[in-house]
Amino acid sequence: MTNSSPIILISHHLSLDAFAELAKALQTEAAITAELLVLSTNDASTASATGLNPNLIHSCEKFVSNESGPLFTLTDLRRRFPDVPWGTVVAAERSFTDYSFLMGGTGSRLERDEYIVPLVLRLVSFFETQFDRFKPRAVITVFGDNIFTLIASIVAEEKGIRLLIPQPAFLNEKGALEAGYFANTRYLESFAMVRRYLELRDRPLTDDERKKAEEFSNALIAYDGNKTLAHIYKKSDFEKPVTPQSRRIISYLREQNQLNANIDFYKIDWRRKLGANLLRLVRRYQGRRFLAAQISEIPKEAVFYAMHFQPEASTLVNGIWYSNQVTVIEALSKALPLGYTLVVKEHPRGRGMRPLWQYKHMASLHNVVFSDLPSKEIVRKCQMVVSVSGSIGLEALAMRIPVLMLGRTFHTFTPLYYRAKAPQDLPALFHRVLISGEFMQREGLDDEIHRFLLAYLGGKFPFSPVGREAALRLVPYVLQELDLPMDAPLRWLESVAQGQSI
Repeated sequence: MTNSSPIILISHHLSLDAFAELAKALQTEAAITAELLVLSTNDASTASATGLNPNLIHSCEKFVSNESGPLFTLTDLRRRFPDVPWGTVVAAERSFTDYSFLMGGTGSRLERDEYIVPLVLRLVSFFETQFDRFKPRAVITVFGDNIFTLIASIVAEEKGIRLLIPQPAFLNEKGALEAGYFANTRYLESFAMVRRYLELRDRPLTDDERKKAEEFSNALIAYDGNKTLAHIYKKSDFEKPVTPQSRRIISYLREQNQLNANIDFYKIDWRRKLGANLLRLVRRYQGRRFLAAQISEIPKEAVFYAMHFQPEASTLVNGIWYSNQVTVIEALSKALPLGYTLVVKEHPRGRGMRPLWQYKHMASLHNVVFSDLPSKEIVRKCQMVVSVSGSIGLEALAMRIPVLMLGRTFHTFTPLYYRAKAPQDLPALFHRVLISGEFMQREGLDDEIHRFLLAYLGGKFPFSPVGREAALRLVPYVLQELDLPMDAPLRWLESVAQGQSI
């Protein structure tokens, strides 16, 4: 690819303004052509209303209706992408699946293959055709927490195209509420963080670096997630069990009614959504009563599992095989050394999503208890933390607590995290950590934790890339990323994900 090659931007309907502004800024500030790919013709109209040249906007809906490229068949898909587990892609879309095991709590449409297979083929055909047509230097998109952008990321990765996903960074230095970084894989892993880690790994740390790492470690221990979220997203009602569209429900339902589900895959079934909202109100009341009555003291020998909010990409994309947290907790219960207790805490936003019987079932296991104490207090009193992809792992390492990480995300580039390739590996792993004390015996543990924290800090830029105005500030960071090497970070991330660097 030459420097004259364009950049492809891919936006879903919630980030159209920001991506259109970024496309215009790349053209005017860096003389780079930016082609914008969107889902529907309505999305294309919204993007062009920002002043972006309509000739630079391409919708999947128009592509399909014009048959401007041959649509893949299942045979084509299997031949062209033999290593992509497409079932996990489908499972990551919350609009029409329930791999979070919430039993009606989301109001998902629960589609069958008659709907899903043609949708996947349309999306793959669209992205494959556009990537081959434009031969882009890079693809800039949003996190694949929906099937449109997830398939875009996967096709880009499979074709070896550089992937840039602007993400807010919530865990920051003391007093810093805003930061961001570029993720470079579908799991939100950052090549910049990996490059920084590999550079630090090959030399001794300076006293100033150790001091900086310790200061950040203290900031992590004092981190207030609610304060950061409220600052970035300008709201504080994250824990409400009802839909955030409740204040404009009539116009929202009218807009939804106009959508074509064969294109707009996120179209709701209003009856199921109404039922889900009522169900969540009941479940929230039941769940709060149940969880409030659980233990107030942490057992002496304990492992902590902080549940993820669901349905969300943290389990559906980053966790893949661990989206059913009931079965995760069952597996952990079976694997713990006799005498150890698994302490579980429900995510604050998850109260109302999960049926009461699931809590009762998990709490009925002989070595599982629920606690509603502050998470950091629980971490301090436990001998180990387990997470699918949560930042609780990063915070635990700051406290020198060993962590078993089941999924992949921005902070899992460190070999300090323990990995389990399969459930049957868990008993031996727990024995190594909890009984043999392997983690605390690691040579140079403190410096290794410092390298990890410094690498995370070194991959960030000083603002949150959320919203239209923030998108304009991304241009110099895009240019900075374009010519950096990809191979070494990719090899490192794959080796760590397989547990080969532990």
